Amino acid sequence: MSVTEGQHEHSRSGDSDYVVVPVIVHHEPGKRETYRHRSVSGIVSAMFLVVLYLLIAAVDQCSGQSHSVSIYSAKYQQTITSSTLKWVEVVGSKYPQYMLLGGRIGSDDLFVCRAKDFGRQIPGYLIKPLCTVELAGKVENFSRFDVLTSVGNSSLTRWASWRRGLIHVDGAISTDEFYIMRTSETEDGNRYLGKLETKAEHQKARFVLQGQSISTQTSAEILVEVMPDRYELANIQFSGNKKRYNDLKTSSLTTKTYINNGSKPRGIHDEVAFPVTLEETWGHVDGMYTGTPTQIHLRGRATMEVSWGIPRQLVKEEIRFLEFELPPFSKIVLSVDGTMEIEQRPFTAVLESYFSQLRRVERRNVEGTHKTTNLTNVQIRKESFQLFEKPTDLPVLGQGQGPMQSADPETVQTSIQITMKSPSTTWEPSTEPSTSWSEQKSESSHDSGQSFQSPEIWVATDSVNDAARRSGACIQSGLNALVLASLSAVWLVDAL
Repeated sequence: MSVTEGQHEHSRSGDSDYVVVPVIVHHEPGKRETYRHRSVSGIVSAMFLVVLYLLIAAVDQCSGQSHSVSIYSAKYQQTITSSTLKWVEVVGSKYPQYMLLGGRIGSDDLFVCRAKDFGRQIPGYLIKPLCTVELAGKVENFSRFDVLTSVGNSSLTRWASWRRGLIHVDGAISTDEFYIMRTSETEDGNRYLGKLETKAEHQKARFVLQGQSISTQTSAEILVEVMPDRYELANIQFSGNKKRYNDLKTSSLTTKTYINNGSKPRGIHDEVAFPVTLEETWGHVDGMYTGTPTQIHLRGRATMEVSWGIPRQLVKEEIRFLEFELPPFSKIVLSVDGTMEIEQRPFTAVLESYFSQLRRVERRNVEGTHKTTNLTNVQIRKESFQLFEKPTDLPVLGQGQGPMQSADPETVQTSIQITMKSPSTTWEPSTEPSTSWSEQKSESSHDSGQSFQSPEIWVATDSVNDAARRSGACIQSGLNALVLASLSAVWLVDAL
């Protein structure tokens, strides 16, 4: 085979310009040599294909970013993100734990998998080492794919009945607008996996039976996740030697202003009150849904009712007592500063998940984190100090004829010694029985009429934020694709 380089020339035919572009022509024995003439419209078409390819690549990148699992919630009338299921990429021959078993063909177990085809994540079945999917009547086997897994073996799934025309099934698991389906048991005992488009009301479920054989059915089974109604956490053991502390920024809790218009030092004995917001959060356990009602059973303490993963807040009033002498004809502004400290303590516990729909309780050992936010390091700070001379005929406090010439304000304010005490160091301890921190929080929230956000609000907010982040990433990818397309267009024009 020989190679000849074509010539570059310009021609005009009628009203249409065309360009003969240099091409490489392969000479094969017995075949006539041919040259490809590419017109301006052909170049425009090529540019369009470049743009289209780059945009598809951007969309493909966006669709492949997430390994989260989507489920349809009848309660919220929308798709939400599962906390107990996750897509995990298979690398080589290493398979993750807790893969979801979907069906069986003969002696082979079928696991739920998905593979990317034409920019979409298509669900199918895994018979190691290949994931088999079907799209538009074409069956493909993939060596690079994701498998559906249960996070920490925490999920509870089942196969629910489906028939043609049934649009939404509560808890239905989907990926890229495809539901995961399974055939009813066949005569030979096989159960095949397939898919159903989530937005196709009258479309049939499609299954790959054997090899390239495809079956469509109007009734089958759909994979759903059952969400727990509530949790109980017991046998809680804290790891006391693994506490972690993080200090938040020190801030001013309150300010107080004191004025002495007299000619003699004024003794100040004052009570300063300020609100403090304390928080407690039980969370960071894999496979638990935020906002789910949870009972916390701590040894020696009353059972707590919490919304899992949502901070419980207590706004309480702190009191400090100040004692100092304020010099004559002076004004001082004091700030009570405090630092909020976050304490995180890891724990182990036994988690019970209750599923009233199935009258079932699932029990497993878990590890989590208990987080509290407390006030520490309360200090008094002199924010400002002023000396003034008050004439006897001025009734308004603080107005004078100017600073005193006989004293230096900096020297005077430095001499002021302020003592700050907490109530425990001033008064005798209360005779009332002590109340645990959690019980105080519950009573305070009840008395003050505070309300916590419901799980519905938290779930919806998280979904919106996740969607916004995904949209932002996809928009950025789209813009990058357009920039690359523009550069490609400039390159093509220069080449002409």
